[in-house]
Amino acid sequence: MEKKLILLNVPFISKHNPYPAIPQLAEYLSKKGIEIEVCDINFELWKRFLNEENYMAGVEYSRERFLQLNSKPFLTFKECVEYRRLSLLLSNKIPDYNSAPEELKIALSQLKFFPNFYIGGPIKKLCSPFSEFSSKDILESVDFDFFYCPIIKRILAEKIIDSPLLIGISVIFKNQVLPGFFIAKVLKELFPKTHITMGGPYISLHFRELSNPNIFKIVDSFILDEGEIPLETLYKILKNGKSNYKEVPNLIWFNGKKIVKNKICPTLPLNSLTKPYYEVLPFKEYKKSGKVVFSLRLSKGCFWRRCSFCRTTMYFCKDYYQPDFNSVFDVIYEIYKKYKPDCFLFSDEAVHPDLLKFISKNIIKYKLNFKWFTHTRFHPKLNRELFSLMKDANCEHITLGMESYSNRILRLMKKGINTQLIDRVITENNGIINLKVYMIIGFPTETEEEAINSFNYVNSLKKKGAPY
Repeated sequence: MEKKLILLNVPFISKHNPYPAIPQLAEYLSKKGIEIEVCDINFELWKRFLNEENYMAGVEYSRERFLQLNSKPFLTFKECVEYRRLSLLLSNKIPDYNSAPEELKIALSQLKFFPNFYIGGPIKKLCSPFSEFSSKDILESVDFDFFYCPIIKRILAEKIIDSPLLIGISVIFKNQVLPGFFIAKVLKELFPKTHITMGGPYISLHFRELSNPNIFKIVDSFILDEGEIPLETLYKILKNGKSNYKEVPNLIWFNGKKIVKNKICPTLPLNSLTKPYYEVLPFKEYKKSGKVVFSLRLSKGCFWRRCSFCRTTMYFCKDYYQPDFNSVFDVIYEIYKKYKPDCFLFSDEAVHPDLLKFISKNIIKYKLNFKWFTHTRFHPKLNRELFSLMKDANCEHITLGMESYSNRILRLMKKGINTQLIDRVITENNGIINLKVYMIIGFPTETEEEAINSFNYVNSLKKKGAPY
């Protein structure tokens, strides 16, 4: 067994937007003397599946299947949904493979797998009969024949030849759950002695109260919250030939009788972590296949952290830490000069307006040529001057958490904003920068009238022709 650690980036996540967690973990662990390999199964899957042969087979299938359904005297509900989907695809002229957008390539290449398929584009959803929130469903899903199963088996057989000491699977989003566990099952069959652990934001949110011991037949352990110290500790224990995991912080494991959840260690300050080392991912291949967006955190946690609907007790919200602005910009500058991404997503819970102002001024000062977008909250400091500055610094859009246009609901949400502030911020922007807003419908006690009024407000902005 090789004394190395392999980190896996699993489907389904954008191949043009490399998430920073694995590059940052890889850099941290390699500096601790741990031999690291990274396998981007997500990128490999799409590289092998999205080809002209599969695309043209999908085009032919779409026409044949449409005629087949069209000739039936009646359709089941599932067939009605499929018919509608085919109608939309065939309503316009289907372009040749090289000029087709990626979303269309994904859709056509998977048609014969309906209703179990992946939706690309802005929705990004893996459609299947299994719930990602049920351990029972997850265990059943690993034996289901999804379109990605044979491809993933080939990738794993080619990329992971020798039995490693430890494999870490990163599950960031819901769409990665089912393929992530399928990968774990295949690896467990290939390398029964290798310890397989799984972590990431989805695991931290939804596996904290895990109660099904059968899940440990596929995955040996789960890591909650940040993975740097737990992975380092787990690797060292395994390297020394130990199998008692009590010393590993943040770890959930099965001791043969019961599920054990170890103590949670403090989070590391953002400025103590290494910069993401994107060389471990095929980012040069990303650039060949389209626009590359690098995600980057400028702070940890949320500077508001009071919203009643939010997980304010979780580490990624409550442990707010803002490094000094100069060091934040130094990271942006260094990553841009080294990797030349087309765009940055500053993926904080909410970037403070003061930091947005500082970053914008320095992007202009140093003539950095990249687009960027970010998340923030409605704030009194979001004014016309700041919006204009951000526009000059190549900001493409801002996403804001409006949630509701009812002062009563906003007070219950503890948002710390009101409709007057919302109006003022939008008026100050006046179309300078594209604005996107999050909305919540069905908040406890919200009436139908309040919900309709909120969405009518947003729609009224669209009808004015403003780029919202």
